[in-house]
Amino acid sequence: MKNIFFSRYLILIIVIGFFLFGCATAEYRMARGECSSQAFQQYPVNNHIEVVDRVKQVRVPTGQTCTQMGSFQNCTTNYSYENQIYQKQVNVDSNAGARSQAIRSCTTSLCFSRYGNAKCKTAPVKPAQ
Repeated sequence: MKNIFFSRYLILIIVIGFFLFGCATAEYRMARGECSSQAFQQYPVNNHIEVVDRVKQVRVPTGQTCTQMGSFQNCTTNYSYENQIYQKQVNVDSNAGARSQAIRSCTTSLCFSRYGNAKCKTAPVKPAQ
């Protein structure tokens, strides 16, 4: 059971990483990787199950509309949607927030110390004339 949660969590991290850092410089990704390994040691994954309230819309019948056509009666049911609260068990990593903050802070620090900016952007190289 733990392996399923961990593999889903790992896949989620990878997918989010591609979306968030697809346009980041190689230097930024390298600094972030260095910081990530430190942060995961400092704030390891600590998954636990929590019960949370969720809301879903449910279609409920509100009555019928009938029309008479000669000796036949045609009825259709009318519906509306209502919000229904339900409880769901979710897997939560209690260290995720602290770990993300540590990674962001460390990456920004490394970028400033190495490149003088928060995004690890290098100065463009001017061609020799």
